[in-house]
Amino acid sequence: MENNNIAKQDKDLSNKVQRNYVMTQVALRTLTFISTLSAALVMITNEQHKVVLGLSWNARYTYSAAFR
Repeated sequence: MENNNIAKQDKDLSNKVQRNYVMTQVALRTLTFISTLSAALVMITNEQHKVVLGLSWNARYTYSAAFR
């Protein structure tokens, strides 16, 4: 009778561990997706302006060879 209780406790613990693993994985994947989306939006909408001797220069991410 005690073996059945131990087996049931082990099974319950295993289910809890698996549920925690899945929830952690979902949370990390969601965080990664949100971080990637926000970085992409910053790169797309970001512009820098530099004024030299009264002339305005624009710098965008598309001007860099590293992002082509």
